Amino acid sequence: MLKLVVVCHRREGWSRERFRRYFREVHGPLATAIPHVTRYVQNFVEPDEIEGDPPWDAVIEFWFADRAAYDAAWASPEGRRAAGDNPNCMDMARTSWGLVDEVVVRG
Repeated sequence: MLKLVVVCHRREGWSRERFRRYFREVHGPLATAIPHVTRYVQNFVEPDEIEGDPPWDAVIEFWFADRAAYDAAWASPEGRRAAGDNPNCMDMARTSWGLVDEVVVRG
């Protein structure tokens, strides 16, 4: 398996509620239409009075069977459409992503 993690920052001027709603109603459906994605998870920040809020708004996870599936997913019209929507809801200067090696220590 290959996993892509995206650390998202919402667009300037957007509330967390608006950002989450956009992901649920617009961006998420675009992402789930991407072929070769075996799992897609949206993780949103929840208010935390003890630890404080992190500087990011969401962590998005995509799973792929392998590198060929990953490449095919983003080369597809659906992948390009979803990636093209990113600036509509995210601050792209602050949002970052990377392929990760997930090591499950306790399952």
